[in-house]
Amino acid sequence: MLALFGRARGRTAFAALALLLYLLHLLGGKYQSTCIGIDIPFPLKLGPFLSTLPFSLGCLLAGVPRRSSWFWQGGLVFLVGFFLHFSEVILLTTRFGVYPLLDAVFGTALMGFGVTLVALSNHRWLQWGWISRQGKYAFGIYLSHMLVVIPVLPFLKIGNYEWNCLCVTAIFAASYIITRFLSATRTTKWLVA
Repeated sequence: MLALFGRARGRTAFAALALLLYLLHLLGGKYQSTCIGIDIPFPLKLGPFLSTLPFSLGCLLAGVPRRSSWFWQGGLVFLVGFFLHFSEVILLTTRFGVYPLLDAVFGTALMGFGVTLVALSNHRWLQWGWISRQGKYAFGIYLSHMLVVIPVLPFLKIGNYEWNCLCVTAIFAASYIITRFLSATRTTKWLVA
């Protein structure tokens, strides 16, 4: 898809298409049983519907000079996304009986965009040697998290948000430990670091 939208205006059009795909993912997925939902007869969780938006925003931001003010702007965008995300989760659960555990809603994209802006700001508060050395493990954490998610799923309690937040934190910590362990041996290091 990106090859079709290579130039600067094309990247903007690509981001608009990605936003449309993300909206289809939401309206045909978790919001399907609400008054704004639409019926789409195929699964929207995988493929370009969810993942194209963060990729296209990265393409847009690649050509923009970074500013340290993004730290505060990104933090604000993250906070708005955080409150919107959990408001949506509570609303979908209590009002519509939809349980969006481990899935994206509107606020999720804002949280991700906010974190991206904070990370790209290169603010002096982020210039910690230890944190910057952990970046090489990000892909490994992503790969290994499913090894942890699948056994933990039965313990996720619908409607118990505190427990679910604790589970997400535990999943991240366990994925990080698995990644660090795998990166310590020559045989598996290429998988995760």
